[in-house]
Amino acid sequence: MKEGIIGTIVSPKLLVIGFLILALASTLFFTEPERFEGDLLRRSNSGEPGTLDPHLANKSPEVIIVNDLFQGLMTYDKFGKVVPGSASEYSVSDDGLIWTFILRPDLKWSDGTPITSADFLYSFRRSLNPETASPSASYLYPIKNARKVNAGELPVNNIGVTAPDERTVVITLETQTPYFDQLLVVPSALPVPRHIVERFPQGWSRPPNTVSNGAFKMSSWVPQIGIRVLKNEHFIDAKSVSLDGVEYVPTSDLGTQLKRFRAGEIDVGLNYPPAQTDWVKKKLGKSLRTFPILGTYYYALNISTPSLKDKRVRRALSIAIDRKIITSNLLHSGEKPAYTLVAPGFETYPINPVPAYAKSAMAERRKEALQLLKEAGFGPTNPLKVEIR
Repeated sequence: MKEGIIGTIVSPKLLVIGFLILALASTLFFTEPERFEGDLLRRSNSGEPGTLDPHLANKSPEVIIVNDLFQGLMTYDKFGKVVPGSASEYSVSDDGLIWTFILRPDLKWSDGTPITSADFLYSFRRSLNPETASPSASYLYPIKNARKVNAGELPVNNIGVTAPDERTVVITLETQTPYFDQLLVVPSALPVPRHIVERFPQGWSRPPNTVSNGAFKMSSWVPQIGIRVLKNEHFIDAKSVSLDGVEYVPTSDLGTQLKRFRAGEIDVGLNYPPAQTDWVKKKLGKSLRTFPILGTYYYALNISTPSLKDKRVRRALSIAIDRKIITSNLLHSGEKPAYTLVAPGFETYPINPVPAYAKSAMAERRKEALQLLKEAGFGPTNPLKVEIR
C-alpha cells in the first residue's frame, strides 16, 4: 500500500483533509503517591500492553514499561539526555565507524545472574534476526550488515557487533552516524536474558519468568487491571531508585483516566480530554503539569485510492486545514501547528521552513483548494469523498 500523510478538519463548505496537523504538547497531573506496600506509584498507561519483550514492543503502553524494566548500553538521565547506561563509557574512532562500549563492572540481571558483553551480542543478533520480526529493528540499520541480516540476506552473526572480552562491546557502522548513541535507547537495542529467553521462549516476558536489568523487575500482570513492578535490588544504580514499585493502570479513555485521578485511584495521569482543558486548569491547577513532547499528529493516505492519486487533490486537502484554529480554539494545551513531519525541537535537526501556503490567509487557501479540486473533476455535483478509519 502506498501512503501519503494527511490530517482532518470540517469546513462549512466541504469536508477537507490537510497535511500534518500538530506538534502536540502532553499534560501530566499527579498527587503524592499513596503508601501501599512501600512507596508504590500508581500511574496511568495508555492501554493494555501486548508484550513486554523489548524486541517485540512497539506501542506506547509497552515501551513505557519496557524502559523501566530494561537498560541498554545508553539510557536517559533525569533531564532526558542520552547518557551511558549499562556502559560506563564509550569511544568513537576517528572515522566515526567504530563505537567501543565498556560495560560497568558487576552488572547483574534481576535474578542475580552476571551480565557480560555476550548478553549484548546475543541481544543485537536476536533483535535483527528476521525470525524475531522486531518492529523497531530498523533503528539498528546503521550497524554494518544489519539491514541485510534483517532482510534474511546474511546470517545473524554477520552484523557488525563483537564482544572481544566480558566487558567490551564493539559496534561497527556502515557509515558515519553521529546520533548512533541516541538510537541505543530504542527497544530493539535493549538486552534480554539469554538464559531465560531460551528456557521460556514463548513466555519469558510474562511473570513469573520475566528477568530484567533495569531499575525495576516484574511482580504481577493482571490483564486490563494493571502491571506491577518492584525495585530491582540488582540494578547497577539501585541506590538512586526512590520508589519501591510502580503500578501501571491501563486507561486508554481520557475521560475515565481523569475520573480515576480525581477519585484517588491513580497518582499520575498522562493526559485528559481536550474539551475539559479549561475545567482542569481551573479545578486542578496545582496538580497540572504541561510540557512539550516531540510528536506530530497526522493521517496516512492510501494513494492507491483513485481520487487520491491526483496530486492536486492531495494538495487541496493539505492546504485547506486550519491548524491554528485547532491548536488555539480546540486543544488549549500548548500544541503548535505543524507543517513538516519532524516536530519542532528535535535535537540536531535543522529548522524546517514554513511552506508558502502557511503564510496565506485561510480564505485564499480555501479558494485555491476548491480550484484544485475543480481541476481534478470534483465540485458540488461530484463531491470528493474520503473514508477515514
